Amino acid sequence: MASVENIANKVLSGTEGKLWINGEQIEEVNKVEIKIEGVFDDIEIAGVYATMGRFMGWKGTGTLTLFKMHSRAFNAIGAAFRDGKFPDVEIEASVTNAQTGESERIALYGVQFTQSEFNYETKKSSQEAIPFRFIDYEILEKLS
Repeated sequence: MASVENIANKVLSGTEGKLWINGEQIEEVNKVEIKIEGVFDDIEIAGVYATMGRFMGWKGTGTLTLFKMHSRAFNAIGAAFRDGKFPDVEIEASVTNAQTGESERIALYGVQFTQSEFNYETKKSSQEAIPFRFIDYEILEKLS
């Protein structure tokens, strides 16, 4: 039986995470959330008390939380909303277990940022949460 210490060493830590947008590593990343969610049409049939689901597709969403060090997100998103011209954006995110050397890595394609914000709070490090959606993805590495 494996010891508790060995099991704990297999747990991923966001401290070893990395993020790239269009090939540029983003140094100010604090948190990455990516969701791939099934879209289902509810099917309700007479005599059946359960609501069944008919798979209709999927949607990809997420949020990047960055420490505020640049205005590049604010500028790019603001310009896209004003002009209606959204740039081609690809996101790649990875997290590596420093103990085992294993990584989990995903690439997202057809990314559209959906919101921009300006905020600050006294005596707090400024962060910005940038939600997005995407139309395709590829799992580049998996944990064993």
